Amino acid sequence: MDSKRKKYSVPKNRQTPNSRTEIIMSLAELVAQESETTETETHGVLVPRPYADSDPESDADEIEVAGTGDSDRGKNFDESIANDLLNEVDELTEIQIDDSALEILETVSRDHSQEEFLNLVSDIISDVTDETIQPTQPPLFEEPDIPQKPTKSPAKVTKSSFHRQRPKSKPKTQYDWRKEEFFFPVDIQEDIFIPSVLEKTPYDYFKMFFDNDLINLIVDNSNLYSVQMTGKSISVTKEDISDFLAIELLVGVVQMPAYTDYWSQSLRYEKIASIMPLKRYQAIRRYLHFVDNTVQSNDRYFKIRPVLESIRKNCLSVEQEQRCSIDEMMIPYKGTRAGSRRQYIKNKPKKWGFKMFVRCGVSGIVYDFLLYGGEDTFSGFVFTEEEETHGLGGKVVHALCKSIPNQPGSVVFFGNFFCSLALVTYLRYEKGILSLGTLRANRLGHSPLSDDKSLQKKGRGAFEQIVDNDRRIVVVKWIDNKPVLLCSSFVDAYPISSTKRFQKSKKQESTQAETSSTKTSSKIDVTCPNIVKQYNAHMGGVDLADMLVALYRTGFKTHRWYLAIFSQLLDISVNNGWLLYRRDCGVNGENSSQKLKEFRLSVANALLLRNRKRGRPSSSEVQKHENKIIRKTVTPMPANEIRHDSVGHFPVFVSKGRCRNCTKGQTTIKCVKCDSRLCLVEKRNCFSNFHTK
Repeated sequence: MDSKRKKYSVPKNRQTPNSRTEIIMSLAELVAQESETTETETHGVLVPRPYADSDPESDADEIEVAGTGDSDRGKNFDESIANDLLNEVDELTEIQIDDSALEILETVSRDHSQEEFLNLVSDIISDVTDETIQPTQPPLFEEPDIPQKPTKSPAKVTKSSFHRQRPKSKPKTQYDWRKEEFFFPVDIQEDIFIPSVLEKTPYDYFKMFFDNDLINLIVDNSNLYSVQMTGKSISVTKEDISDFLAIELLVGVVQMPAYTDYWSQSLRYEKIASIMPLKRYQAIRRYLHFVDNTVQSNDRYFKIRPVLESIRKNCLSVEQEQRCSIDEMMIPYKGTRAGSRRQYIKNKPKKWGFKMFVRCGVSGIVYDFLLYGGEDTFSGFVFTEEEETHGLGGKVVHALCKSIPNQPGSVVFFGNFFCSLALVTYLRYEKGILSLGTLRANRLGHSPLSDDKSLQKKGRGAFEQIVDNDRRIVVVKWIDNKPVLLCSSFVDAYPISSTKRFQKSKKQESTQAETSSTKTSSKIDVTCPNIVKQYNAHMGGVDLADMLVALYRTGFKTHRWYLAIFSQLLDISVNNGWLLYRRDCGVNGENSSQKLKEFRLSVANALLLRNRKRGRPSSSEVQKHENKIIRKTVTPMPANEIRHDSVGHFPVFVSKGRCRNCTKGQTTIKCVKCDSRLCLVEKRNCFSNFHTK
């Protein structure tokens, strides 16, 4: 039905309503005017006329009431609805209630429907109380004594546009903190893994994370990159990449100042130098690549993205633990070509490098990870409006928790960078994920907890607990060397146990002359709440994974920043395979298992010999791999102090070879001490000449 407009005049000598009674009386006047002249029923929305339509010399301003003509007149609503309207006016305007207002409201409401009357009250309240809309909207009542400057006619304000101009800020969640017992603790069962039927080797565990598809990708893109750079391919094969990976694994165990030292005469390490020539290794290292450079992408980690996604997918395919921890891991890199990808964290052992957020199990197995890339960090994730309000740390937790296979009942531990009250509550209510983390004091807000100084006076081990059982959340403040705040949705401070801590005063007073028994006695028992015990027992998964990488780190000292990330992922693949191997050995009841170093060497040997023929190669294989021929190294020249000391230089017979002194003759005599062939014949006595000054 077409809407009709009715015009009502309001006397200009009427002042702006400043009391609740005047608001209702103004409403009564408008409704009275409507009831006198209306023929078609309307329910109205007050729309102020623009300044251009008003005459400054007229005695009244005109107000339009737009209606739809389908009101339910005659259907009165009772006194309780009138009271509700008064309460709404009281809350919005903060004006004291007047008894006459209720009588006027009841009188006006007799001949009007509930929906129509609510609209009229809502519009009058909005015009009176809204301060943000007043500069762009003329008031309902004007004072004639104050001249108005001519202004441009503003756009007509409708009810829909009016609400768009008033964005409502989300109210902060209020917690009802009480010092009482936590009624909703949850007991977490231990993980149970199914024994593995197939017997796997260390190489098989490594291939679970660094598979053949990834090796084929490296082969294709490395050959393509060499063609793009030089115009010809270096003809890398899968065997070459396997040999290259084996060298990198061995380099992590046997470390030297420079990678060229493994092929040098003075420091030659035969186990590495015999795998491939130095120039071949340098060529593969120079053109190692993972993507096609001709493809354009806005991804900041585009050059390493295929390797990231491949290893991440393989990590997620492993059977996961129920308890996980989330923390940041630094990938060392001090070069300048990474730009803003390189981060600095002063509290880390490796302060410069790439920041990677990791979700690990208690055992140290990496299940999921996320590289920090500024605005592109969460480019592949979708978050709800509430998740967006949890900040960077909260969004990292949401992103890494999306890959948990069985979210209800899982437990996540994280540090104070990630933790907030809203995050802990949201994880339990929306996803069924239990969580525990340390909390920063500025994220707690107002609470009945004692201040730090008051609690520290009670001594080490003192604690206080506050809970909100409606939201199933508990906060504990515990005094160790410093106050610590912890927040959880499944565990509180009880039962209480004790832990050993060094007593700071005795430790400072101890001298170097004290015995070890005296030093151990400086440890004291400190009261430890259960929430602290759970956090210490399950939070160290990421630190354990980081420590295992640092033990035998594969170091790529290169200007290409993405090779540093590749070496970190290679080490994570080896360490994940070793941890999974140990877990399977424990499940199958095997007591003896290889150490990490032995496991790493086993993987390197398997990469060198897996699916390859042993023994004498055929002529076709020699022609195909002639660039792999390892030449015999030249024996280094002994120092002059050794040559001329005249001690222990005895000749022995060996196979025929070139003389070290004359460089022309062939001889079968060799000096034992100098390890050099020397002529000893009638015409030439190089043996004597070589050992004399």
